[in-house]
Amino acid sequence: SPPTKLVFFTTSQEAPSGTPEGVRVLSSGQRSLTISWRPPKSNGLHGPLRGYSLAYRKNKNQEAFTYITRPVTHLGLPVEEQYTLRGLQPSTYYEIAIKAFTKAGSGPLSTPRIVHATEIDVPSCSPVGVTCRSSGRRGIRVWWSPPPSSC
Repeated sequence: SPPTKLVFFTTSQEAPSGTPEGVRVLSSGQRSLTISWRPPKSNGLHGPLRGYSLAYRKNKNQEAFTYITRPVTHLGLPVEEQYTLRGLQPSTYYEIAIKAFTKAGSGPLSTPRIVHATEIDVPSCSPVGVTCRSSGRRGIRVWWSPPPSSC
């Protein structure tokens, strides 16, 4: 018999099956962490990439992750993405993970989850009980106590 007419169709998208690659976390201040990553490999995307969800929480905290959604900044290009988390607590360890998403949904979170610390904050109070005493013709002795822990 003669062939039928050609039929064209497009399969629907699905959520990514791959995770973002090369995830790095660097302390960028006393209250911020800068996260960088590359998109998942193309065989794990299953459709045009729309963006990323960054998940974070304090380390060893059993609470749910807080998510920040970011659009792709370089559409169609497999370049490194970057985001700076701000407003974090000083001298604290955080757990960070990232997942990519398409129109069809989100992929899995990156593993292993990256744990990094913000920089140490300067004290908010001065030492207490500062006293000075001469210790000879060319010397001076200084005593003090650390700032109270309630500062």
